[in-house]
Amino acid sequence: MGVSGSVKKVPNYYEKGTRLNVQGMYAFRKDNYMKGIKHIYVHPGTELEEFPTKEMVESKTLKTIYLNAPYIKKFYPGRMSKLNLTELQIKDRSDSPCGHIIHPSNVSVLETLLITNNGTDPIFNNNNRMSLMKKLSGAENLKWLSLEGMHIDKFPKEFFEMSNLIKLNLRRNNIIEPSVLDDIYKFKNLEDLDLSYNEKLKGLPNSITRLKKLYKLLLFGNKVFETFPKNIGNMNELINIGVNHRGRINIPESILKLKRAIVQHNRNYLSVSNYYKKWKLQPPPKINKNTQFINKEIMSVPMKNIPKRRYIVPSVSNNGKLHYVYSKDAIKSLEKHARNKARRTGRNVNYVCPFTRTKYDTRKNVKKLPKNIILQCFVERMKKTHNYNRDLQNFKNSRPKDITLNDINNALKKINISSPSKK
Repeated sequence: MGVSGSVKKVPNYYEKGTRLNVQGMYAFRKDNYMKGIKHIYVHPGTELEEFPTKEMVESKTLKTIYLNAPYIKKFYPGRMSKLNLTELQIKDRSDSPCGHIIHPSNVSVLETLLITNNGTDPIFNNNNRMSLMKKLSGAENLKWLSLEGMHIDKFPKEFFEMSNLIKLNLRRNNIIEPSVLDDIYKFKNLEDLDLSYNEKLKGLPNSITRLKKLYKLLLFGNKVFETFPKNIGNMNELINIGVNHRGRINIPESILKLKRAIVQHNRNYLSVSNYYKKWKLQPPPKINKNTQFINKEIMSVPMKNIPKRRYIVPSVSNNGKLHYVYSKDAIKSLEKHARNKARRTGRNVNYVCPFTRTKYDTRKNVKKLPKNIILQCFVERMKKTHNYNRDLQNFKNSRPKDITLNDINNALKKINISSPSKK
């Protein structure tokens, strides 16, 4: 089958004779080694006496430099500012001389700037880092900027004046306050924003919703992230959201307007509606007549073992104390499930805890359960028993020591039945 229309050729960036692979200083000792060179790639661990060289500054064809953690004895920041590069990539360590790059080439020509710190300590000190970000305000053609692992905690006002920026990577920095990013709306053409692994970042500024072209927002590794902006639903182009928070967070209802968006939470891909239902922070229920408090004893049971977890939620009473509550409807549902499951149990199991779904033989390990739970289940059993005397006698023989005959009599009064005398 033929293909209609013209097909664009993929440009060959590394044409023969246009790339210089640097693995040692000997690469700079050849005559006219910069003739026709457009791209320079410095391999990891390469030892260089100086960088950049005078021949690089004088070259009219050089467009790309990729520094991958080299060892440079003499670094010349002044020469870097004279280069007319369209792309500069730096992967380095904290002890690198590249931290003195305040003027990364001629910024008015620069289109791609990628700086990655592979170490734990910052490459740039605070003054050089702020000077670099201020200098980037003149990068009119800059479309892709990556400042990864730079220990950035604040930005100068001039940083947000790059009107043509399309992709911004700020992974592994120290951004804490959302207000630091209040001016991010000035990146009107921004399409891709990565704020992953700013581990103390709890939210985003409301101004981010003014980025109408943003289609990708990554927040992986921000485990204390708590809230999205209220008007996030106004970001019509947003279709890719990546998060990695631990528990439920404040998700505004307006996010449901993003019907095309997919949310990646850890390794799960969810639609916006499913993500909203699963991870939205539920407000505490109001305490009313149909509300009962769970006793302290049952809270010793791990929450992961309690079925229907949505029935057991925290609530704050009028005195400000935290309680765990469940409604009467929830109790009925749990008891019904326990009865259905009890029918499928073996001979030696005569009790299924409605809270933990654990099978029990009351003659052996009933003592593990709280006293009030045992009596509650006993009353429910006696309401529907077909052989009252047998069940009552079995319970008396297998009851724990802390349950007395008076406790049994008081429990049976709830169903208007008196206990017969013990034989």
